[in-house]
Amino acid sequence: MEMDWFSGKTERMVQRLKEVRQVAIAELKEAAANIGCNAVIALDFDYINFETHSVFNDKTNMFLGLTANGTAVVIEKI
Repeated sequence: MEMDWFSGKTERMVQRLKEVRQVAIAELKEAAANIGCNAVIALDFDYINFETHSVFNDKTNMFLGLTANGTAVVIEKI
């Protein structure tokens, strides 16, 4: 996701981050189900900054990445 904190688009970026986080959670759930688990615990989210600089137009672009992980488990009622 391209970042531009000073362009007035902050609210849209925050909403996009929420959407990306929900996609990551859905993918973790799906991966857990594929190996026979029914829950994911100890979720951890890390945000990574990527910066690129173009020598052609002398512009710096910042991007934000999200990594998500957790532990897939089987939860049973006792």
